[in-house]
Amino acid sequence: MSLFVNVGLSVPAIPPGGVVPIQTDVTLELERVVPTASATHFLWLVGENHQQFFEGLRGESTVESITVLDEFDDRLFVRLHWTALENPFLDLLDESDVVLVEARGTADGWEATLRFPDEAALRTFYEASEQRGLGVELRAINGSRIDESGDMDALSPVQRETLEAAFRAGYFDVPRSITIAELAAQLDRSEQAVSEALRRAMANYLQTTLQQGDTSEADADDEGEASDATYCTDTDTNGDG
Repeated sequence: MSLFVNVGLSVPAIPPGGVVPIQTDVTLELERVVPTASATHFLWLVGENHQQFFEGLRGESTVESITVLDEFDDRLFVRLHWTALENPFLDLLDESDVVLVEARGTADGWEATLRFPDEAALRTFYEASEQRGLGVELRAINGSRIDESGDMDALSPVQRETLEAAFRAGYFDVPRSITIAELAAQLDRSEQAVSEALRRAMANYLQTTLQQGDTSEADADDEGEASDATYCTDTDTNGDG
């Protein structure tokens, strides 16, 4: 079963974020049909100062060409071709067979929807993103917010303490408010121990969240089958009468 996961990302995670400063009144909307890891992107530049952002891209040395495909008063739709595109987040998407469905970027960061082929792919992707220090913040799975689903009781005391401390200190904020080193100092543990506890905690938390989703769907299917059976029984009874 495919999973749709909402994630938060830092500004440089997806180009042109980090290439040209994004003004507070400008929003970037990456077209969902874009081949993410290619050197060509299609995106909307939205906001009062979208033209200023457009001019900034035109003067950027890493941009080979930028073409306006559609234009309105408050937005431009452009095709952006890079001279070279080296981006760890997009590279990981390509390696992991994960689809970037849509992405919206502001001066505070990106919010994106990713499609995963299954649960194992999500766990592998998240662990790899942590190992590479990409700062991917998981926010919702199939519409259920991370802080509203899952079972903290599935975690060991150390995992739970580490995850709660990281959350309260802003480790999952975009951008992050605290580093692993700073978090480790607060907890009086080594960086490696804190990093491993966080990865294991998120893996366990995800597994529980996903299992709960599967159970809910199975219960709904069972209820549907029971209703169908009741309907058939009532129909047969009425027919005999």
